[in-house]
Amino acid sequence: MSDDPRLTPDQLKVGLYVYLDLKWMEHPFAFSHFKIKSEDQIKVIRGLGLKTLRFNPALSDCSPDEPGENVPEETPGPVVVPEPSAQVLAKRAMMEQMLQRREATGRSGPYRHRRSPLKTLRKPVQPAARKPCARPPN
Repeated sequence: MSDDPRLTPDQLKVGLYVYLDLKWMEHPFAFSHFKIKSEDQIKVIRGLGLKTLRFNPALSDCSPDEPGENVPEETPGPVVVPEPSAQVLAKRAMMEQMLQRREATGRSGPYRHRRSPLKTLRKPVQPAARKPCARPPN
């Protein structure tokens, strides 16, 4: 999908279908590609520090603004890195729990996919003691 057209963050509008070329943990959205539904999402995307974004005209409800048309009225100042949102913090906590579980089960090495979690957790099964069969009375 590298053939998708690109736009700058100041061209964003509600209704555009955009692709964020970031890892899942580097943005607060559930997905890395979605249709913009609010001005708040535009503010968050602009705060991510991306120079350009990919967008899909076929999935968008509108076309992007011309460069410089929809620029926020804020004066440029020092770049402020926003604090991680609650969603990003929740993602990080979830990933940390997953890593702890993997390490606890011994599945953190390079060959973790070859190990069965049941082999490391299952207790050995003892054979049941055999009882003599009861014979019916004659």
